[in-house]
Amino acid sequence: MWKEHFILVDGYQRYAICSSYQIPYRVVELPFGDRSEVKAWIIANQLSKRNLTPEAISYLRGTWYELNKRSHGGARFSSAQNEHLKTSEELAKRFKTSSATIRRDAKFAYSVDTIAQVAGDLARTAILTRSKRLSKKEVISLAHTAQRNPQAVRDFFKSGQPEQNLSPFCVKPALHIQLKSGGLVEVSAPEDDKIDGRTGRVHKVGEKTAEVWLRDIQTMTMQLHTFKHSSLISIPTDERPALVEINARINRLYDLAELDPFERDILSLLERQVSYTPTELEYLKLIEEKYSHS
Repeated sequence: MWKEHFILVDGYQRYAICSSYQIPYRVVELPFGDRSEVKAWIIANQLSKRNLTPEAISYLRGTWYELNKRSHGGARFSSAQNEHLKTSEELAKRFKTSSATIRRDAKFAYSVDTIAQVAGDLARTAILTRSKRLSKKEVISLAHTAQRNPQAVRDFFKSGQPEQNLSPFCVKPALHIQLKSGGLVEVSAPEDDKIDGRTGRVHKVGEKTAEVWLRDIQTMTMQLHTFKHSSLISIPTDERPALVEINARINRLYDLAELDPFERDILSLLERQVSYTPTELEYLKLIEEKYSHS
């Protein structure tokens, strides 16, 4: 029990049974500073149990990470980034895993909560108990769908399909967006921390693989990577309004027949990216100003 507020934080079922059958019980009062501390204690207590699915463990670790992250929300950007890395490293040591795994857990937890917001708590339970048999990648894909087509996700969790056929890719309306050149994708590459979870631009789609542009963080250059389709999660461009605006600006410039080869090369480079440096944006602005009276 939360000592300061007399709120029960664990043992609800035991409390109900003891109360119903008048069985004597003992209450342990624990001091907590705030609700975040209470949530952290509940998560730690849940993680000590042995009957959790891997999905439930991942969800709890990710939620714990997010709780710690939010506690540093008022910090300056660079300081906050360092704190987030420190948090993931501390949790990684605690659970004997990697800090990258903890950050992936956070992404999974966020996706589960996003789905639960539109489909209810039963959807969260279905994912974490494996009754819907969804992979983590499919859960992340469903979370993207929940943001643009919540009714499809609600219908999916209400559906009475046979368990072996349950998949976000077989539900109508289709929840999977086909890969296409110029489209946005999130990369799932657990074996490579440098690119796992990154967002990239599709260059070319083959029968089994797709080439994707990703920016190298150290050199800031755009590099082409090849991935299997199963390693990519499509992201609707309308989820990135700033990027949609820049795409429109680039397309307007392409419509000008008098663009010189150098300008076309710059626009081609800009089309490969999902985020831009100030210098890159300045180049785009200079080209626009040159043709502003056309």
